[in-house]
Amino acid sequence: MSERIRELSTVKVLGFYDREVTMYVARENIVLTIVGVLAGFFVGNGLLWYILQQASTAQVMFPLVIHWPGYVVAAVLMAAFTGIVMLVTHKRLQHIDMVGALKATE
Repeated sequence: MSERIRELSTVKVLGFYDREVTMYVARENIVLTIVGVLAGFFVGNGLLWYILQQASTAQVMFPLVIHWPGYVVAAVLMAAFTGIVMLVTHKRLQHIDMVGALKATE
């Protein structure tokens, strides 16, 4: 967020409300979270399969079994963490010094 402070300050100066500015940032975060959860399911299954293949011996074979509540819990936890990040972001965006950020040179 600190890299985009000038952009966000410009949006606030143009008359957008705090909630609108927060949703401007949060939409991006929500989309990335959804993509990350879906990609994480596939990459996680692949990684687990690889680890179980490496751990298998002639006497012991480990089945690749992940029940659906595991996926639900993972997705809910990621949604909860995303919500927390959005709340913290909203609080920080409310306290942006718009004029100071626009005056600052990069």
